[in-house]
Amino acid sequence: MTQENTNQLPPMANDLNAPAEYVNMYRIRADKQNMVIDFGYLPPLMKEEASLLDEEPIGVSSRVILPYELIPQLIANLQQTLENVKG
Repeated sequence: MTQENTNQLPPMANDLNAPAEYVNMYRIRADKQNMVIDFGYLPPLMKEEASLLDEEPIGVSSRVILPYELIPQLIANLQQTLENVKG
């Protein structure tokens, strides 16, 4: 591997059928060994529907649990991706 690829994981063998969903909310929690990231989606609401959130909170649609050893690598890869997209 070259120096610039040291934080890259090998490509997935086949990720074409991996489930995907749109999210616009997240929550991060942690314990002593793992970081837990919950994702959810809040659809556009009409003004009169906003009060419904008090009665029924937004559900978690997916959850990712990462050991702390992966967090610095994830942060570095996210930062590199942002820099690549911004140009």
